[in-house]
Amino acid sequence: VCFEKLRGIWLEQCIVRDLDEQVSVTSGKMVKGDVITGEFGLTNGANLALIDFKRKREEILRKIPNLRSISVSRQLPDRVTITTEERTPIARLNLRERKSTTGKVVDSEGVVFICQRGTQMLPVIRESKPGSAPGSTLSGRALAALKLIEVCREAEYIELAVQEVDISRRDYLLATLGNYSRAKIAWEGFDQEGAG
Repeated sequence: VCFEKLRGIWLEQCIVRDLDEQVSVTSGKMVKGDVITGEFGLTNGANLALIDFKRKREEILRKIPNLRSISVSRQLPDRVTITTEERTPIARLNLRERKSTTGKVVDSEGVVFICQRGTQMLPVIRESKPGSAPGSTLSGRALAALKLIEVCREAEYIELAVQEVDISRRDYLLATLGNYSRAKIAWEGFDQEGAG
């Protein structure tokens, strides 16, 4: 009985009474703060002691692949600070026969997500069939194409200016360079899972 009374007192102190005052969210451009608070169930009247922040964090990262990380810091009893880090797109994904954009992009870790703003100048990885869903990670030839794009961003190769990498060929990647010339590129094991 005494424990339940103490628990009740503790729970009463953990209630969010003023969301703007008690909950701080630092978010990016793609995923806004109100989306984050909504996903965590943070509203006026919510009890911070009853929210499983670790489980919610993992669920949100699976659900919203645009987010690279989420950190949660509790200030007992009734405050919480959430900071998100968004993924940075380095290439667009498109189907080989399609000229319009799908909105799918990929970051340096090979994670696929949706982002259409500010991606027009990114190199394109042309897939032969729709296989890279948001939240998935590139593999095989698509991963090799990403690695090629990353290497060509280094100072030593920057003048190649890879615009597009077509992964539909069986024995090589077909890269379109900045001067619109094309190059067939392959290396041992480039189309293997996790090739590097």
